[in-house]
Parts: sequence; C-alpha cells; structure tokens
Amino acid sequence: MDSESSGQVASKSFETLPRWRDPALPVSDRVEALLAEMTLAEKVGQLGSRWVGNDTAPGVEADKRAAEDGGLPVAPIPAEFSSAGRTALAEAGRCGLGQLTRVYGSRPVTVEDGTAQLAPNRYRFPLDSLEFDHRPHGPPDYVAALAWCDRECVNPVAATGQAARIGDHVTAWQLPWAMFGYFHIRRRWADRLATTGIGLASARHIQDRVGEAAMLTILGHAHYYPRRFAQALSCYEHALAIRRDLADPIGETVLLNGIANVCLEPRARRHAEQSLLINQEIGNRRVVVFTLCSLARTLAATGNLADALRHFDDALTLSRQLDDRQAQAWTLNYLGFALLQADRAVEGAHHLRLAVELFRQLDDPQATDLLAPLAELDLTDPGLA
Repeated sequence: MDSESSGQVASKSFETLPRWRDPALPVSDRVEALLAEMTLAEKVGQLGSRWVGNDTAPGVEADKRAAEDGGLPVAPIPAEFSSAGRTALAEAGRCGLGQLTRVYGSRPVTVEDGTAQLAPNRYRFPLDSLEFDHRPHGPPDYVAALAWCDRECVNPVAATGQAARIGDHVTAWQLPWAMFGYFHIRRRWADRLATTGIGLASARHIQDRVGEAAMLTILGHAHYYPRRFAQALSCYEHALAIRRDLADPIGETVLLNGIANVCLEPRARRHAEQSLLINQEIGNRRVVVFTLCSLARTLAATGNLADALRHFDDALTLSRQLDDRQAQAWTLNYLGFALLQADRAVEGAHHLRLAVELFRQLDDPQATDLLAPLAELDLTDPGLA
C-alpha cells in the first residue's frame, strides 16, 4: 500500500471516531464533545463511580421515615456495611464526589465558587472542601456565574441524590446550600424542594444541626415564595430554635426576618425590630438592608406609611453604599409599591422602573412580574403628572 493510500485509510479511521476520541482535536473540543454525549447517569457515575441507578439493588435498604418538614424519605444506607465500613465508604465518597470542590463543566469550576457571584453578600458559613494544589476559581462575574449554573445545575442536583445514596450525607446537604442563590433567582422551586428534602434527611441522619438549620431555612424560603405560609413558618421556627442553640446571631436574624415576613402584627414587627437590633450590634450591614425592608413592609401593612417609607429610604441608601444590586432591586421594588399605597404614583412608578432595570441586569424574572402593575398605572391622569 502506497503512502497516499495509507494516509487516506488513517484519515477515514479518524473520521469514524467520536470527536472526543480524536487526538487531532484540541482537548477543550474533545471535552465538550464527550460531555455532550454523556447521559446524566454517566455524569453522576463520574462523580462517585459507584451504584449509579442502583436504588433498588440487593443490600440497599431505604429508611422509610419521612423527613418531618421535607416530606421526602431519609437517604438510603447500604445495609451490609458495618459502622466501620460506613466510615470507610464516607471517606471514599469524599474523594469520589469531591465534596463541594468537585469541578464541573469543561472549565474547572466548583459549585461553591460557581454560585458565589450570584449572591456575593449572602450569609455563608464555611463548607467542607478538599485541598487542591491549584484551587479552581469561579466565573469572574454575575453573568458568567448565571450562565455556568444554567449549564451545570443538573449535575449538582443529581449529585445531591447520589451523595445521599452512598452515605456522604455532609455533601448531600451542602450542595443544596451552595445552590440556594441560583435556585432562588431562577425560581427552580421543584429542584430546591427535592434537593433540600434530601439534604434535610441527610443532616438529620448524621445529627448535623448546622446542616439541619440550613436546610430548614432553605425549605422555608421554598414554601414562602409559592405562598405556602404555614409550612414556611414551621420551617423558620424550627430553624430559629436550632440557630439560637448554636449561638449563631447572623443565622438567627435571617430567620427572624423570615418569620416577620409571614406573620401578622404585632409579632411580625417584634421579630423585625429584634433582627434589626442584633444586626446593628454585630455590624451585619447587608442583612440590615433586608431587615429594614421587612420592618417597613410590616409598618406599611398596618398603614404606618411615614415610618415605612423612612425605613425603605434607609435601606436603599445602605444597599447603594454596599453596591449590592440584588438588595437595591428588591428595596426599589418594595419602596415603589409603598409609594403607590401612599398615593404617590409618579414616584412609585419611577422606583418600580428602576427596579425593573436592575432585575433585568440580574436576569431575574421579577423584572417581568413588575411590568403588569406598571402597565395598569394611568400616569396620563393630570393629578399624577
């Protein structure tokens, strides 16, 4: 066979290879091609390399106790493992799943780093991680972080269930906590409820009170926004008791705000004022913004608009000092409606339009939600000009 024929044969053989196996292509192209062809089960298998799709396999027995507030079963534990064996399994799972530092996508990014830009000032606490010689860094800005989460969110969601199945219960609650901001922005209530239910069951299984409080907090939010207030209040109150036992003042104020948002006067005002006092004492300025908003909304609901508007103005000033666009957007949102309630329609519409612009920059669907009430305002009325 002459050299030309040999070259043609070699060329044809490479043409029949999947793109991810073609050594002539750049590594980044091969990685993208491989990820595109992998099934979800295969991706999850790469995270833990064990028992993918094996929920009903012999020797794996699910604890049928329903989580008290999550309504989902406690994560299954392999029955044949002794206590020592489960410890070994957990260590193997930590190496396989990589905790929250497991990288996703063709650009090495961790879940914790990938979501950090979405809510840079949100209340956080240290999460488990593995050591890297060169720790990967998350997306450089909000837009890139949101795009990364849109592409990759299916993987942490699947990994949450996989972590629980192999007995890595710490990862099973920390992944939903890390994804909290993204689920909120994209209103992925079903994903939030599913992963948080798994995380809550796992945290309770290992008696991790920090994890239990974190999951109850997220679960409360997941019930609050679809207006299931009774369920939200139950979660917030359970989490608040734990935060107080743990002497966690920041976590306590977050939950006081949540309770204030779902309660009626005078309890709502009492909780909001208590949260404001704690946050001012510890200098937690970002949470002060939302506490001022909670207090102002409570006052507006009872007709005390003068004090409500004063608190909203203070919150807006502080959010701008912090350069927190999310806090600014929501403060403008609440302030706009309070101004409408005070018969100051032009000012209210102005603040709502500013909120819409910020929500659009954040790719938050709240921007669309505000268009309808804005369209209903008749600003052609001479009295509103």
